Amino acid sequence: MLTLIHGDHIAQSRNALVAFKNDHADREIRNIDGGTVTASDLIQSVESQSLFGSTILVVVENLYSKNAKARNKLKEMLLVLQQSQLDIVLWEGKELTKEGVKAIGASRVMAFPIPKYIFSLLDSIKPMNSPQFLSLLGTTMNVEEPEFVHAMILRRFRDLVRAKLDVKSEKQNPWVYSRLTAQARFFTMNQLAVYVRRYYAIDTAMKSGKLAYPLSSAIRIFFMYTVPTV
Repeated sequence: MLTLIHGDHIAQSRNALVAFKNDHADREIRNIDGGTVTASDLIQSVESQSLFGSTILVVVENLYSKNAKARNKLKEMLLVLQQSQLDIVLWEGKELTKEGVKAIGASRVMAFPIPKYIFSLLDSIKPMNSPQFLSLLGTTMNVEEPEFVHAMILRRFRDLVRAKLDVKSEKQNPWVYSRLTAQARFFTMNQLAVYVRRYYAIDTAMKSGKLAYPLSSAIRIFFMYTVPTV
């Protein structure tokens, strides 16, 4: 059976993949990088027998997203997987379009979109709006990992800078871009520059192990003392 796990909520989709592997820990698990694999590699993986006589589980990561522009190659590799009698998991680190999901033709699809309350939190990032943001942040932190929330805030700051500079990605939804542009109007370019620089300092300290507080506390402190006062 072919199973597809995808979605922009990478933490949840990754957890689902780990849980799937744990549920099949008695099998020989073959992990494949979809960005470098060839059709011949896939054929070898799905047709060769286990050296230990175990049932085989094949896990392929980012096959669709890494090969979307090479349509003939992608179509050939998907056909190999679709015709196999093995249990196969395709994991994609982003949400695929309806066309993408249909092209994969999985018997089981597990989707993990970003919850709406995350967007409510991000949309509340505005000067002098810290009370509302902190209230939403507290609710969000009850159900989400601080690292995921931090990554989404960091991405929103980058998107706001691009919107302020009127730099639009070709793949960006026009409705999403218009919302970002409207939110960016609440800031001056100088404000955004200061926020981004200071928030990136949190990111750098976290990655280097030098963050003075737990990440959730660092985010709260930033929005309590930086955003309202600049």
